[in-house]
Amino acid sequence: MVPTQGVNDEAQKTEPDENTYLSFKHALHGADPDYYYGKHFLYQGHEAAASVGGVKQGLITRINLDADPAHRVTLLATTDSSGAKITTIDGSRWDPWANKLIFTTENANAPTYSATPNYPSTVDDISGSLGRGGYEGVSLDSEGTVIIAEDQSGPAKPGTTAKAPHSFLLRFVPDSPGDLDNGKLQVLQVLSNDQDHHPITEATQTPLHSPDQVALHAYGSSFHAKWVTIHDTSVDGHTPFNANTLAHTADGTPFKRPENGRFRPGTSFKEYYFDETGDTNATSPENVNEGGWCSVFKLTGNPGASTARLSIFYRCTGTTAGFDNTTFLSHDLVTFVEDAGDGLHGQRNALDSGWVLDVTQDYSDPDNQAVRWLAEGRDPSATIDAAAGGFGKNDGDNEITGTEVSDGDTHGDNRTYEVVSAR
Repeated sequence: MVPTQGVNDEAQKTEPDENTYLSFKHALHGADPDYYYGKHFLYQGHEAAASVGGVKQGLITRINLDADPAHRVTLLATTDSSGAKITTIDGSRWDPWANKLIFTTENANAPTYSATPNYPSTVDDISGSLGRGGYEGVSLDSEGTVIIAEDQSGPAKPGTTAKAPHSFLLRFVPDSPGDLDNGKLQVLQVLSNDQDHHPITEATQTPLHSPDQVALHAYGSSFHAKWVTIHDTSVDGHTPFNANTLAHTADGTPFKRPENGRFRPGTSFKEYYFDETGDTNATSPENVNEGGWCSVFKLTGNPGASTARLSIFYRCTGTTAGFDNTTFLSHDLVTFVEDAGDGLHGQRNALDSGWVLDVTQDYSDPDNQAVRWLAEGRDPSATIDAAAGGFGKNDGDNEITGTEVSDGDTHGDNRTYEVVSAR
């Protein structure tokens, strides 16, 4: 039972994080067998902001964009196919070959899920193939390969508020498109431009202002990268595993929390842009040139290829910080929304914003700046447990979550906003 969107029946505040918009050829079912729920839907996996008895209850809801208010939101699932409670959810994406959604949990101790789109949803644990990690953003290329951005904060660098890069960009290559149970999980390994072309790892980026970390974030730089297999179901079986541990062992290249990414439309899935959220602390000594504020990287390569090229596209400035969810608005325009966190909200005296970047622009030129399209306030539900006045830890500040671009049709207290083009 979810009496109010954003608050479940155990008084846990929930937050629909990354959204997935889907349009179907045929109408889907809902809880009311006599009602027409339509063909346009926004799927949301919910993060729980607080736990009850030490357990955070996740859930999957669907906003029925063609429905009247009484049928607008459908609760699709609170348990998986084994009967276990769904863990708090973060990212989501549609796999058109499997005809299922993929949901991530941002938790190395929790499942990665697949879910059917109709009511009621069948939810399965697929972490015996895709693994478990601080998974957030999910994308798929034209061959059914699943790209996963992992968001885990690294250990603090000694004596500073800077964090060591600790989480990875991974991809699951299924044995055949749509097979989410069998295939290889691989980690991106970036090679340095030094004479030895060594892998850039957490160890090589841990020293403060390390040459590898500085080089990765230098405008104009470009690096050779390759995909390294860390788990193969045909060899390693289907027992759930910790992908972050295996990625470290294989000398994968970690980033400062690469939360999300998207393929650029019209590039045949050869250009992928992803962000790293950064240190989310205004006092980090690595803010300006080393990804502390946040960064956006560009990864280029053919779908299915074992090699790629990595380059920095945008370095955040402090005005822009803590990039999280993203989507392309057009062929050239991409939007990133912030999740700066309570601490940085207070340091900046500002909540989160949404920004637009033009991928044809050179952001090493200070004349080219990100364009703000959304500035956030606080809603009543977010401040239920907030102390009066100011910003602070657990003050109930919202983050801006998943932006989605629909097919252009207009469909109808954690509000979901639809921004419609004036053209």
